[in-house]
Formats: sequence, C-alpha cells, structure tokens
Amino acid sequence: MRPYRPSFDILEDRVLLCNSAAPSSLLASSQHPGTGNVTKLVTILPGKPQAQPGHSRFQERVVLCNFSETPVMGPLWLVLRHLPRHVHLLHAAGITHVHAPGNPFVVVHTTPDHGLNASMCRALLLQFSNPLGKDIQFTPLLWAGPGPV
Repeated sequence: MRPYRPSFDILEDRVLLCNSAAPSSLLASSQHPGTGNVTKLVTILPGKPQAQPGHSRFQERVVLCNFSETPVMGPLWLVLRHLPRHVHLLHAAGITHVHAPGNPFVVVHTTPDHGLNASMCRALLLQFSNPLGKDIQFTPLLWAGPGPV
C-alpha cells in the first residue's frame, strides 16, 4: 500500500483548505474535553532550517494539517521536545510545566474558535538561536484544549 501523500498549497500565516480528501484510516476520533495531546490527529510537516546570513539564527517553517473530517478544538500549542542544548526557540510563548515539562512552546493562531478545522493546514515560521551551528532537530507535539501546558 502506498503512503498517503496529500497535496495542498501553503501560504505563510494563512489557514488553507487542502485540495484532497484524507482516506478513512486518517480520520480523527472525537476529541476529549480538557488539555490533551492531539499530535496523532494532525500531520506535522517540519521544513528544513534556513540560516539567516550574518547571524547565528535560523528559521524553519512547520506546517500543521488536519486531514480529518473532525475539527481539532483549540486553543492549540506546538511544543518542541528534545531541542539540542544551546539551540533556543525565539519568541516562545513559554515553557511547558505540566505536559512534557521544560520544553518551549508557541501558540498556534488559527481560526476564530482557536482550533484547526477539518481539511485545513496552518504554516508557522519558527525562529531559533543557534550559536554553535548545531543541527536543529526536535520532536513536535501538538496540545489542544483549555488548561495549562
């Protein structure tokens, strides 16, 4: 069986509709109320970090896509686990205290109800300080719902 490869167009800081339907095996189940890990309900597509000339800064585009028929209710936070030492996420909204403690996160600004609607994608531009020029690798987690992160 070939892996599902959706096709969609992405614009920076815009929510877009995907132009192909997801197979039934990727449909999300109902989301439980409260803060929870919804990483498995969405596809997270990290890009390649790009160096900013003359600085020890890098930027990377990360795309979040909900290929299901079920909206993921917000608010949403993207948590970056296992970021290498000396690599710092710039403009982070905070550090996690409850879920995966000690990791930086950003708020994902999406629809007016703060969620990610069915068949929508959202592109985020993350910026990093990387004075030692290390590889920027992390494990992305998406948390949703009210409550502390």
